Amino acid sequence: MKTIVIDTNIILRYLLGEKESVAIEKILNSKDQLVIPDIVVAEVVWTLQRYYKWEKTRIVELFISLLSKGNVEFNQAQIFSTFEIYLKYNVKYADAYIYQLMNQKKLKYIYSYDREFDKLKEINRIEPK
Repeated sequence: MKTIVIDTNIILRYLLGEKESVAIEKILNSKDQLVIPDIVVAEVVWTLQRYYKWEKTRIVELFISLLSKGNVEFNQAQIFSTFEIYLKYNVKYADAYIYQLMNQKKLKYIYSYDREFDKLKEINRIEPK
């Protein structure tokens, strides 16, 4: 058994049902330990939402199904919490991720021009002047 990192293009091809998805399914069902980094999750979510115009709920449901496989290792607490905020407050995935990170570190302020942070009442957005 090996530990292997999975890149963004592997997950995208699998979720999009491209011709390589059969080979990728074998990997996902193997005995190898598969690692999906946080940045890969962010890239997949961004690509599916922006480029392919997938709905947020569809992205999250399929990702949860993928991440629930027994041999997939990922930052579970951060990713699942981010998905929850991403759906609940209708913000970008990256903003939801930053929000969760701020909550973990008990941070309340962020410098940003991004007004989406205003939807997240527990933090205070500050525009540099």
